[in-house]
Amino acid sequence: MVHVHVRDKNESPSMDASLYKEVLAGIREKSDILVCISTSNHLVDVSDKERIRLMELKPDLASIEVTSLKRPDGGIKNTKKFVIDILQAMKQYEVKPEFEIFNPTMLKELMRLKELGFIEDNAFIQFIIGSIGGMKPDYKNIQWILDSVPKGFTWSAAGIAGMQL
Repeated sequence: MVHVHVRDKNESPSMDASLYKEVLAGIREKSDILVCISTSNHLVDVSDKERIRLMELKPDLASIEVTSLKRPDGGIKNTKKFVIDILQAMKQYEVKPEFEIFNPTMLKELMRLKELGFIEDNAFIQFIIGSIGGMKPDYKNIQWILDSVPKGFTWSAAGIAGMQL
């Protein structure tokens, strides 16, 4: 699986659907690898409607944070309405969600949404470690992840930049 963020001609983060469409076509032309696109509005001025519309491109997966994440640069802004709307669009377009979990609050909200019926039992969770506003890359947090993964869920963990190893 490859996780894709796109950038515009000035190399700034972008949520432009035409750029995602071009990248998806290029990857699919040369590979059968699963493609996960980002729906994060971190550092991008984009409407929720535009982010939801990306599901029409039918990537294999799309990442989603089930809450906002505060950071000094503004962070990720996700209202409860946006999260439910994009989950419904993912279901409509058969896009599997990749739930990015940066902290325990996000996992708690994910489980609340599951109890309400918005999330299937076999959901895919990506724990993000070492990001500003998220979990520190230490043994204690790795142990928390191992102890907290909901039964039946598929999961992985990723470190950000220098935290990958």
